[in-house]
Amino acid sequence: MGIQNVIIAINKLDAMDYSQAVFDSIAAQISIASNRLKISNTTIIPLSALAGDNVVIRSQSMDWYTGPTLIEVIQGWVPREHLIQGMRLQIQSISRAENFRGVTGTVHGGSINVGDEIKVFPGSATAKISRIVSLDGDLEGAKGSAAITLVLDPEVDAARGDIITMADEEIVSSDRYLANLVWLDEKPLIHSRSYILISGSTSIPAMVTKLRHKLDVNSGEELSASTLAMNEIGSVEIATDSALALLPYSQSREFGNFILVDRGTNQTVAAGMVEIVLRRGSNITHQHYDIGKTERAGMKSQKPGVLWLTGLSGSGKSTIANELERKLFDLGIHSYVLDGDNLRQGINKDLGFTTQERAENVRRTSEVAKLMVDAGLYVIVALVSPFEGDREQARSLFEEHEFTQVWVDTPIEICQSRDPKGLYKKAAKGDIPNMTGLGQEYENPVHPDLILDGTLPVAENVTTLLKVIL
Repeated sequence: MGIQNVIIAINKLDAMDYSQAVFDSIAAQISIASNRLKISNTTIIPLSALAGDNVVIRSQSMDWYTGPTLIEVIQGWVPREHLIQGMRLQIQSISRAENFRGVTGTVHGGSINVGDEIKVFPGSATAKISRIVSLDGDLEGAKGSAAITLVLDPEVDAARGDIITMADEEIVSSDRYLANLVWLDEKPLIHSRSYILISGSTSIPAMVTKLRHKLDVNSGEELSASTLAMNEIGSVEIATDSALALLPYSQSREFGNFILVDRGTNQTVAAGMVEIVLRRGSNITHQHYDIGKTERAGMKSQKPGVLWLTGLSGSGKSTIANELERKLFDLGIHSYVLDGDNLRQGINKDLGFTTQERAENVRRTSEVAKLMVDAGLYVIVALVSPFEGDREQARSLFEEHEFTQVWVDTPIEICQSRDPKGLYKKAAKGDIPNMTGLGQEYENPVHPDLILDGTLPVAENVTTLLKVIL
């Protein structure tokens, strides 16, 4: 956690006849642990709280100890100086009024003055400070911990969560980070699942792309692992949806910490500290092309979008998707079906059916659908996609009007009786342990855009969908 100063009081030495040997033995074990944890300054004090030895007054029974008392160490502690060089201000809000626009935040380290040239990250836009506004009125300058509003000239594109520095400083903006993560949720970490990363006033979708190792907190050993359970600590690689200006925790406690929040439950599932800003994330930029989604869709005289069919195996998703595509084809609408089974024979061939692999299955499918929408197509996705968080991650890739989530709600008894692929029979024999609805949970959609009764005739459900699309 970046802690560099630790005070350890070894109590009840009176019960051990104030033995120096006992104290030295315990202190030696503590030193080994503190070295492993890279704690640079550890103060170990022998004391007896019952008798008051070395708490406030130096002990007469432990004349072999010549160090400070507990109260002396506490009162003599000096907070570590700010490690980052120069001024930092993270934008907490955009202040607007008539003929006024400013960015509000708290100064961390250094100082800032009217007329200073600054830079806004991650965009690297530059501007000058034309005004510094506080509750006490306009200021000529401000120092660390001051809550202020800056008026910029010109009014550059700056948003909540961006970081302001002096113009001659540089921060590596990236969407890839190596971090130490403490998992807090009862449900384990799921690779490729989209969470919300919150750091200060920054809030952005992010996912854990790689778990490098899990840490044994007792021995410090780095263990191979595929996930993190509750209270476990691991070294992970994290990818965010767009570039951020985070700093290593060793340089800045303010700009190097974050939490992960579950998109479905809004519960905090992990706390993390940035260890390294991975520069490969800053070496990739979006390439703009003159022909875009609007032009491609205009050529086809249609509106692109995604109809995401979710439901149990055997609920009727593929049957509905097939008939719907036929109707759209007859109407001259360029469409394409992304079927879960078909994708698992190609792009998702390497994936199984664990929770982590299902999350990756949804992620890849949604990215393919996004490309097809960008090509101007109307995409029909027929995928079990059993978890709410993964479905919401898929939705987040599209503009609000482009994505329609449809729950094909069919009782599991009906799905079992249909069993077009024989999967339920295999699951009953124990051949498919992760069968959705039996061995693995299906989370009913919380806010679907449309619910279809999977027991109704296919033609009736397709007619309902056509009314939504056209």
